[in-house]
Amino acid sequence: MALTIAPGALVFDVDGTLYSATKLRIQMVLRMVRRLTFTPSRGRRIAKCLSAYRRAMEHMRHTDYFEEPLDEVQLRYASEMSGIDIESVRCYVKEWFVQAPLPLLLGCRYPGLVPFLAQAHSKGITLGVLSDYPAEEKLNRLEVRKYFQAVTAAGDAGIGCYKPHPKGLLAVLEMLAVRPEQALYIGDRVEVDAEAARRAGVRCFIIGRSSSPGMHWMGAKDYFELGRLIGLG
Repeated sequence: MALTIAPGALVFDVDGTLYSATKLRIQMVLRMVRRLTFTPSRGRRIAKCLSAYRRAMEHMRHTDYFEEPLDEVQLRYASEMSGIDIESVRCYVKEWFVQAPLPLLLGCRYPGLVPFLAQAHSKGITLGVLSDYPAEEKLNRLEVRKYFQAVTAAGDAGIGCYKPHPKGLLAVLEMLAVRPEQALYIGDRVEVDAEAARRAGVRCFIIGRSSSPGMHWMGAKDYFELGRLIGLG
């Protein structure tokens, strides 16, 4: 049965939601192996750093607000967790976590995403983005930036916390001028995206998952199915 969402809004997570994080990760590992074959010790150091950086975010999800910029707190935590000095962490994160994935994103974009966004846009549904990381350049590389009326990230001024805190989602809904009950959040992680939506009073779909009765989210295996479920097909 299709959901009736008009005249509301669709808000999207980015990483793992607009593109396959698994496919990107495999390509990044292969690229790192090719680049660092003759310097394995440096490769292990970089891998240790990036692992700590990801774990730092998961640790930070349990805190509601940070006075310092989120990226600086995450870098500091990653440095403490890995035992690698913070300037080296900053350098590795910029090279391998921020810059290196960008040329690969388009090839990892989910099938059906662009027709889905175009159809939603043509029906007058407002579209927004809430991501844990800065999203503008990723959306440009995915060639979908033009579809979104509002793009925000956890580190933006006035937010200062990661999902599942609902503050970022409520902020993007305010930017889109829609009420929570009019909106639908689309993500890829139940414990992060669906939980943030639940706390904000927003319905949620998880891409690549099947739903279970009684859950506060619904699943859609891909954007073709999602389009049918919300009445775009």
